[in-house]
Amino acid sequence: MPANTQVFPDAVFQVERASGALSATYTGNIRTADPAARGVAVVLDLTAFVTAASLQVAIEVFDANSGKFIDLLAATPVAATGTFMYIVAPGATAAGGGVTKSVSAWLTQTWRIRVIAGNGNSHTYSVSFAYLG
Repeated sequence: MPANTQVFPDAVFQVERASGALSATYTGNIRTADPAARGVAVVLDLTAFVTAASLQVAIEVFDANSGKFIDLLAATPVAATGTFMYIVAPGATAAGGGVTKSVSAWLTQTWRIRVIAGNGNSHTYSVSFAYLG
């Protein structure tokens, strides 16, 4: 995790999407960030797929002026099974140490997670998140 950033002491990873098969893009719940949160860690756990994997995690923030969600982090598509962590937080540095991709930015109050299916194949995966302080 970035310097001076930590998972809230009483926080646990919350389930965004329980494990299950899906072949379409998943658009997560619109969330209101914890007021003390500076960022978020998102975990994608891809356990199985049919033929070829292609899932792209996006962490999106809401722009009230345009009424649209905008990608704050858009990761390279995942092409193999595994557990992948994505971080958005001030001071976040390049990926490493178990982090697949990170972006140095503040998490806005209204945000969501999307998992974009790059093909029509079935993927079995779960998504969770934890706020960072």
